[in-house]
Amino acid sequence: NDESRNEERRKQKAANDKSSQLTGFDLVQYNCRKKKRRYDQCYKKWYGSTFTVGQLDKDAREDCDDLFEAYQHCILMGMKKDRDRRGVGKANEDSAIGTFEAELEYENDD
Repeated sequence: NDESRNEERRKQKAANDKSSQLTGFDLVQYNCRKKKRRYDQCYKKWYGSTFTVGQLDKDAREDCDDLFEAYQHCILMGMKKDRDRRGVGKANEDSAIGTFEAELEYENDD
């Protein structure tokens, strides 16, 4: 339907306009918002339906862990790209972003 396609285009344009106004970590958070939303929904479901009633569903928790790792990767990659764009030097190797950068370098050496 042409009307629904036009509405979808308007929504996409509005989303693009918002992201063009953001910088730094605000932009990183914005770009990772869908991954965060999926993780939050999974965690709330797991916490409310299993953990709080004393039924520890390990598989459901592992599904949430996978979603968290995807969200974390998105945030760290966004931070790395932002640091690269701004020409910031290497991160402290003891920090989360420093560890992430070292892991990326290790993976690229293979």
